[in-house]
Amino acid sequence: VLNAGEYFFIERRDSLVNKGFGRNYGIEFTLSKNLSSGYYFMSTLSLYKSVYKGSDKIWRSTAFDNEHLLNFLGGKEWRVKESLAFVLDGKLTWSGGRKYTPIDTEKSRQKGRKVFQEDLAYSKQHADYFKLDIKVGFKQYFKKVTSEFYFDIQNVTNRKNIFNLEYDPVKDEVIEVYQLGLFPMVTYRLRF
Repeated sequence: VLNAGEYFFIERRDSLVNKGFGRNYGIEFTLSKNLSSGYYFMSTLSLYKSVYKGSDKIWRSTAFDNEHLLNFLGGKEWRVKESLAFVLDGKLTWSGGRKYTPIDTEKSRQKGRKVFQEDLAYSKQHADYFKLDIKVGFKQYFKKVTSEFYFDIQNVTNRKNIFNLEYDPVKDEVIEVYQLGLFPMVTYRLRF
């Protein structure tokens, strides 16, 4: 169950035995500045290992053993008037790629669906994940309410981050499934 939820659902399995072990260890560094003088930032760096030993007595990486994660977010606010500000925010995320279990193409072909090479559980790793988001907008300050309008561009670099591998029985091949690419959004929010 330690690896459950890696694809945002929990796969049902019969006859599990509660005799495994798991270990998570690492270190995290955080540097932050609260909003003052018109700007803020926060950065975190995590270096870690996440491993487990199943009934076969072999230590392996878990599905969540990305090994490193760097987040940086920051922003600047320029007052145009007493009650109006122009805002620029950014967020950068860089992480080790997800660990995954290779797909057994021959068994997948025979069954017509994805079949994993369970003896190689989480032995492979996707390319690193990288995402940069930028948001520009305005804040209007009132006595009891703040009105915010933003133009938000998610994944500015349009990086193709791998989400998953799937077996395509029609093409008889393993294909890469990607996360969302460049995605612009407009947001309006009232804060009470």
